[in-house]
Amino acid sequence: MRKTGLPIIRFLNPSSCFNVMTKCNTCKQPISGQAGVVRFSCPKCLKEEIIRCTHCRKIAAKFVCPACKFEGPN
Repeated sequence: MRKTGLPIIRFLNPSSCFNVMTKCNTCKQPISGQAGVVRFSCPKCLKEEIIRCTHCRKIAAKFVCPACKFEGPN
């Protein structure tokens, strides 16, 4: 515990931070429990959150931002 009395929270599995209903923006498959999942803001508008599963990242599948229609990966 820190001096403030608040516990330090550590996530052992990064994919456990995602909501159970969260889906990949490209393939629309649920991503709960997967390793290698990424979550980032749209590189162009920074308004929408892009979530990519390991498989779509591996095959470099295109994603489209729902707000600005940016397409990636480039």
